Amino acid sequence: SRNGVWLAWGSPDSKVIGNMRGHSTETWVYVYYATYPYYYYPYYGPYGPGFGFFGDPFYDPFYYSLIPPSIPYPNKTVTFSNSRVMSFQYLEPN
Repeated sequence: SRNGVWLAWGSPDSKVIGNMRGHSTETWVYVYYATYPYYYYPYYGPYGPGFGFFGDPFYDPFYYSLIPPSIPYPNKTVTFSNSRVMSFQYLEPN
């Protein structure tokens, strides 16, 4: 039931309305965020280390940032029809 899923997984990040075999459906999507592991290297632009500026063609704020960007991805989905669970999917951790 919707209440059981809500108690187990919490509120969804988004809801998708659809149709399955002539019956209306509602799919809840749960989004997780991951940070991409990378190593920080100091910026060496054409003017030497640390002289990067916005507009410099070699400057990439995500590559040279000390704070790694968060990457959202859908981790769980559950589809309801007439308040009953019709299907669910989730990603297994690696």
